[in-house]
Amino acid sequence: MTAVVIFVGEASPNIAVDELLARPLFAHLATESDDGPRDSPVWFAWEDGFIWTIGNTESDTFPGRIARDPRCAIGIVDFRPETGLLQHIGFRGTAEIVPFEIARGVRLIRRYVGLDVKIENLWFASGVERTDLATTA
Repeated sequence: MTAVVIFVGEASPNIAVDELLARPLFAHLATESDDGPRDSPVWFAWEDGFIWTIGNTESDTFPGRIARDPRCAIGIVDFRPETGLLQHIGFRGTAEIVPFEIARGVRLIRRYVGLDVKIENLWFASGVERTDLATTA
């Protein structure tokens, strides 16, 4: 498992960035491939001024595309039809493949699955060690 950190630029001043990015929304990561642009829906965490996501180099193709060309864009949308709320934030920048940090990965996954789900039972988290989960959950 690898971590992907996306270096982001300035956001629109009329959006509460931290509030929007604290929600467990899907992000769409756009990268370049030999066949043209590719879009990958990803879970993310907004920490330390960066967008973080995780990828499995055995089952995901976006880490390889980022390794070849770090330029990317990411878009996050929150739409609530019951109230008509529509918020979007988009970033263009570069990404970097960095070593996977268990604690950050657990925080990211817990945003979406909650505390009751055993992370080691999730198909994509097979590289996360059970002993590490106990100390970081």
